[in-house]
Amino acid sequence: MLVPEGERCRVARLATAGVGPVPVRLREAEAILEERGLGEAAVGAAAEKAAELVEPMSDHNASADYRRHLTGVLTRRAVLKAIKDHQHAATG
Repeated sequence: MLVPEGERCRVARLATAGVGPVPVRLREAEAILEERGLGEAAVGAAAEKAAELVEPMSDHNASADYRRHLTGVLTRRAVLKAIKDHQHAATG
């Protein structure tokens, strides 16, 4: 969840599930967005931090490294989609 204010981010809430045994709130990634805003560099940094924060498991479906990488990719996509959805809603 994002509460944007222009290029700033008033509130960010990020979590991931299915990477390890329990869902994980990505507080340090949230802090990056809240401190740096919603520019491309900040979104990229938040996605990288999200990948660092998880402790993924390996199983027959995917390796821990793949799950870590996917966490970063999906976090980036989710943040960009939330920004786009907010912009679309604001323009009607």
